[in-house]
Amino acid sequence: MAINLTGKTQGLDQRQLPAWLALLLACILLFGAAASQASLTATVDRREISDADLLTLRVRLDNSPLNNNSIEPDFSVLDRDFEIVDISGPQKTSRTSIINGNTTAESYTLWELTLRPRSLGTLTIPPLTAGRDRSAPVTVAVVAQTAAMQRRASQYVFFDTSVDATETYVQGQVLYTVKLFYADATSGDFPAPPVLADAVVEPLEAERRYTEIVNNRRYNVLEKRYAIYPQKSGELLIPRETFAGSRSRSGFFSAGDRVTALSEPLKVNVKPKPESFPGANWLPAKGLVLTERWSQNPPVFKVGEPLNRTLTLNVEGVAGSLLPPMLSLDINNAKTYEDPPTLEEVVTPLGIVATQTYTIGIVPTAPGTLNLPAIRLPWWNTQTNKLAWAEIPARRYDVAPATETAAIAPLLPPTLADNQASIPGTGVAVASSSPLLLSVMSTIAAVFALLWAATLWLWWRARQAPAVASPQTAPATFSHPGNAEQYQRFSQACQHNDAVAARQALFLWGKSQYPQINSNHELGQLLQHGDSRLASEIANLERNIYAADPQQAWTGAGLLAALNGVRAVEQQVAGKKMLVGELNPL
Repeated sequence: MAINLTGKTQGLDQRQLPAWLALLLACILLFGAAASQASLTATVDRREISDADLLTLRVRLDNSPLNNNSIEPDFSVLDRDFEIVDISGPQKTSRTSIINGNTTAESYTLWELTLRPRSLGTLTIPPLTAGRDRSAPVTVAVVAQTAAMQRRASQYVFFDTSVDATETYVQGQVLYTVKLFYADATSGDFPAPPVLADAVVEPLEAERRYTEIVNNRRYNVLEKRYAIYPQKSGELLIPRETFAGSRSRSGFFSAGDRVTALSEPLKVNVKPKPESFPGANWLPAKGLVLTERWSQNPPVFKVGEPLNRTLTLNVEGVAGSLLPPMLSLDINNAKTYEDPPTLEEVVTPLGIVATQTYTIGIVPTAPGTLNLPAIRLPWWNTQTNKLAWAEIPARRYDVAPATETAAIAPLLPPTLADNQASIPGTGVAVASSSPLLLSVMSTIAAVFALLWAATLWLWWRARQAPAVASPQTAPATFSHPGNAEQYQRFSQACQHNDAVAARQALFLWGKSQYPQINSNHELGQLLQHGDSRLASEIANLERNIYAADPQQAWTGAGLLAALNGVRAVEQQVAGKKMLVGELNPL
């Protein structure tokens, strides 16, 4: 039986249809009507623009599911003729209106794009697709700004762009300056930093704002500067800057006239690395200085006593990320320990000045002569267009034998000699050639033992004292912020028997706990807050690190236990101080 949509049926009157079948037919008709109205439309604010203008494209998807984020037009098809400056959306809307008793439901999703034309002529916005919907193409005529248009626009807004050099080398610095001049109440967005495929672009500083008189007229100026580092030889094209905004006629809240500005593109010739340049690390710069300094000036070397040598590389006109690594230092009869290099960048009127600092700890392991090789660093002077060298000449120093003081004081790393004795109870090795010295050392050991006994007695008294705390007061702790993290690193290093990592973590923990510890080689200052057991373990740790030939592998269990003992005492003392403060408030 066929159904006639006009309401008549063949062989059956409409009134004879069951109610449920009539309702089903109505739903099918409504659904089909809604589906047929689903559409994708694309509209532009103008059909003719100049090459300095920005185009606004609005894309609307009608009757789209409000909660379906997967339906979105493919905007990548616009890239051929237009640069997408900005995209806003999707903005989803649903509303219902009742007119003369008729209910109308409407739902749609809206996108708004800001486009910049890539060329002159008739450009086409191709059909966009979203799911099964497809928009119609839109054509836009792009014309060049006439002289009259440029003169009229320049009365209100114009660009001044420049580079400090039209020729450079690969990875050499080019300073690019963008100035936007505008008069009256002009609004709009300053162009984003240039996007260059074969160059690194770094903003130099925050924008500058000032006023300037041009042709007897005062303009506001917004200036931005960029450092550009080409990564490929050939011609580097810096594209033109475009501004599109509005100028208020009589106030900020009145309708404004559209104003545009367009700069000229700039070209820079990028030369390749010269074939005559020695070395693999190519370094073009406007200026370079390599210096050294010592933790002790002049440096005096003794066996087992460390000194720090700091090398500083200051480079003008090169990004810090492009600085070459310093060669590792390998010295006979000495151990070296290099800290990770530090890098700083400072912005100056001439661009970026990068500073790279290396710190190397040198510990002689045998008396005699210490020879430091020369350091020669080649670089290319972009100001003179010539090869240059930064050099620190070779150094030669005499190394004295280890002294008794160095052997008994854990403030500096001790070394083992052939003929040694030990202070009882400390594990600190001393030379046994002098009976008087042995007597003095024995006295010192006795003093340490007495101090240790006094510490144990105070700790026992603290354990016997009743715990009194206010209900509103949190449990006492002696640790400062950051100590817990450093202690955790120290504990892990001890558990893994990593002597170098344990020494570094112990120093950082001590420095945060006791700020008066100010040198990485004064680890022994911890003894002022410790006991003989800690002194013995620190001496054992440093003998293992700095000895030319350690007798056995280092294990961290003893040092970890010694520091835990010190921490327990400190915690008891801190708890007593807090209790006294609560009982005797100021």
